[in-house]
Amino acid sequence: MDSLARELATLSASEMVTALGVKNAPALLRRGLALPFFAASRPLGETLAQLDHGILPQGLAFSAHRALERFGVELRQSGDDEAALDGPRLLLANHPGAYDALALMSVIARDDLLILAADRGFLRALPRLSQHLVFVGQTPGERAGALKRAVSALRRGGAVLHFPAGEIEPDADFEGDAERLLSRWQPGISALLEACAKVDGRVVLAGVRGVHSPRAKRWRVNRWAERRGITTLSPLLQLVGRLRDVVTRVRLDDAGPAKQHAELTRDQQLLGLRERLRQAILRA
Repeated sequence: MDSLARELATLSASEMVTALGVKNAPALLRRGLALPFFAASRPLGETLAQLDHGILPQGLAFSAHRALERFGVELRQSGDDEAALDGPRLLLANHPGAYDALALMSVIARDDLLILAADRGFLRALPRLSQHLVFVGQTPGERAGALKRAVSALRRGGAVLHFPAGEIEPDADFEGDAERLLSRWQPGISALLEACAKVDGRVVLAGVRGVHSPRAKRWRVNRWAERRGITTLSPLLQLVGRLRDVVTRVRLDDAGPAKQHAELTRDQQLLGLRERLRQAILRA
């Protein structure tokens, strides 16, 4: 286990302990709770370290696909396979968590991909992958800085992936109510659309589903964790249990020139894009 893999496993364990709500508990208790999470996080740390090491020699998409294979995830793609391949692209995706980012990196297949992501120590620890991430902080200044960097990438003809909800959303494979699949979108969509429109870019909607193990989802410990808002345990259980029942599907939907969307009111933009994204999820 190399140093990066160990650091990632340690950070994962720390995040899990924090998610339990014992951040202010005595250090000895927190270390004790972290031990089983560290053991469970070792495969995660090792695989993501391999992903990071492979980005420069092999490219982002290939490295992401190899990581999914190591995790035992089958990836299926549908829709417009070439929707995101060339030119400036603004990609909007739902965020069911677990393997969604890896699946999208693989399917989008662009080494200039920039992803708007929550500012987490776990992600910052990945030196090569973090070059593809724009960390969105909590303060208005940090958010404005992240938006500025994303806009600059679009102006250079790059591809920007954005999870508009900014939080984990339900996986359609385990949520029967289509109205619950998308959480409220955060501000910033209009600015991204305008930036993409100025460089004659296009908008692509990416619907993702099937990122969790059905077997792990049924385990009592996972149901206990999810009732407490802990959404990161399911993929760890899948790794520890060596489960091979995750079939992640991604559907790309070319939503047309960004100019068409930028000309609409903000409410019209949100209504139209959210519905098309919901349909992409359901059809994935």
